[in-house]
Amino acid sequence: MPNLRKVYLPRAFKDTCDITKRSTHAVILSQLDIGALQRYLSSWSCCDRLDWKGVIPSLVEVLVFEESCCKEEDDMKVLDFSRFVKLRELKVGDYCFYKVEELKLIGLKALESVEIGQNSFAKHPYNTADGRDEKRHFYLKKCPRLKSLKIGYQAFMDYSVCEIENVDALEVIEM
Repeated sequence: MPNLRKVYLPRAFKDTCDITKRSTHAVILSQLDIGALQRYLSSWSCCDRLDWKGVIPSLVEVLVFEESCCKEEDDMKVLDFSRFVKLRELKVGDYCFYKVEELKLIGLKALESVEIGQNSFAKHPYNTADGRDEKRHFYLKKCPRLKSLKIGYQAFMDYSVCEIENVDALEVIEM
């Protein structure tokens, strides 16, 4: 925000615990330079659904979902990151997002790295006799800077579709 000249935030930091708890950095808001605020919000770590709801998509460059994050969320069927226009790095820990049926990483022009932990985006418990679920899809498209895609053991194991296209900078696929 180098051109920012004036900020008017009436009652914006009334509950300062909210930002300081969820940020990956401890911040004393009364001493914070407003121009430096983006630095504190550009890297976000989520441990649960409440953390995830506090994310500001237009500012986030690094997004980390800790182990076992959002694994039992019934209403989280589609996870679409298209609003994360500055996202460079996405890390999903082990055992996350069991009930997500569709993961969309589409049109993320800044995305350079994706890492998905083991057993994430897979039904739990999974019975191999169930086979693939026709409703479960993974899309990775139009990410021109993506260099690395790492997918852990048994992640997406019941997904029926995996589409990867227009990722011309991709150098590493690790599964």
